[in-house]
This record gives sequence, C-alpha cells and structure tokens, in this order.
Amino acid sequence: ELRIGRGQVKVDQVLQRVCDGAYPLLEQKNIALLREIPGEGDSPVLVQGDVFALRMAINNVLSNAIDFSPENSEILVSLVEKGDFAEVSVADRGPGLPEYAREKVFERFYSLKGQVTGRKGSGLGLCFVREAAELHGGSAEIRDREGGGAELIVRIKKEP
Repeated sequence: ELRIGRGQVKVDQVLQRVCDGAYPLLEQKNIALLREIPGEGDSPVLVQGDVFALRMAINNVLSNAIDFSPENSEILVSLVEKGDFAEVSVADRGPGLPEYAREKVFERFYSLKGQVTGRKGSGLGLCFVREAAELHGGSAEIRDREGGGAELIVRIKKEP
C-alpha cells in the first residue's frame, strides 16, 4: 500500500517542473508541448499532499502521452481549478484507447502495446497514478480527446 506525506504542494510548480523535464523526450519525437498552467504571477494552486508522489504520478501521465503520440504531433498539459479540486489534464493525439481498456489500464500489470512504440509498459504507471490521486482525495480517468487521441485527467483535492 502506498503511503504519502502531507505538506503544502503548489501543483502549478510541480506541473511546470515535470513539463520542463520532458523536453529531451519531446524533442526526440518532435512533439510540441502546449501548456495552460495558471499560477505564475497568479495565486498558486495549493493542495495538501506529497510532492514526490504527485510529481511521479504526473510524470507517468506525461511519459505515457509521449510514448503514445506520433512524431510531429502535440500534447496539451493544463491545470484548472474546479470547485474543491485541482485538475491536471494531459491530452495527446495518439491512437486513443479502446473502450474495453478504459478502466483496465488502471489495474496493476495491465498494459496495452503502444501503436507508436510497438512495446508494452510495465502496467504499473497508471495504477500508481490512480492510487496517488485517490490518496490525495481525488481520482483519475481517461477519455477520448476531441479531434483524436486520449486525455487523462488527474483530480486532486485542494487545500481547505
């Protein structure tokens, strides 16, 4: 069972750092990273949680998006505040996800072969993402992206 620490976390800063760290992989595939992340200059988006667990979860989501994205495409990373939650969204232009796999991808060791890479992952990344989101009072879900691709949304309960 995953256990997390508790402290004040600026989700916008975590998201910016994860995006900055992804540039070598993005450049290899010539993928544009579009960011819609409030916080700089504005008031930061705060949650109570574990900065390491959140960074690892968001990194897993972005890495999956890069793996499943075709060359010369784009990924949109956004952060919005909706009621009591901060929502991190990572949307790609990959093949999307078959309906039967929408919930299964969050199960431990379940993995689909990437149409772009041709290889399977460990099946642990999205399981960790959902568990980390739930430990932060939130959830994780995947849905189709308008115009093609997939969007993974991680909801995290904001600081009271």
